[in-house]
Amino acid sequence: YIILSGVSADTWLHDLRSPGTPALVFNPLSQEEDSDDDDEEDEGEDHTATCCKFNYNGSSLIVSYNNDTIYLYNTHDNTEYKHKYTGHRNHDTVKGVNFYGMNSEYVTSTHPTKHLSSY
Repeated sequence: YIILSGVSADTWLHDLRSPGTPALVFNPLSQEEDSDDDDEEDEGEDHTATCCKFNYNGSSLIVSYNNDTIYLYNTHDNTEYKHKYTGHRNHDTVKGVNFYGMNSEYVTSTHPTKHLSSY
């Protein structure tokens, strides 16, 4: 599999055996009608994926979004996010996100203040 993202809030999972059509499309905005972050968001802000990582066996995907937070997806069953990691908000810079641990037990994220968050 390969992940393509960065142009919109959509993150496309493509199977390399048939790369022309995405196998799954992930977009957290399609799930959230009443976001609890609405008061922090300016109308018209772009929501683009800034970092995407698979876990150790490819069954999960984490995506960090510009002007949003980090979302965890299951790559095998559907496109709804399984968890939303709060306390991190990607405003002005591109922040990295990654799995950590032998079996990807943790999610880590960097901040412009050179701090590391772990979930």
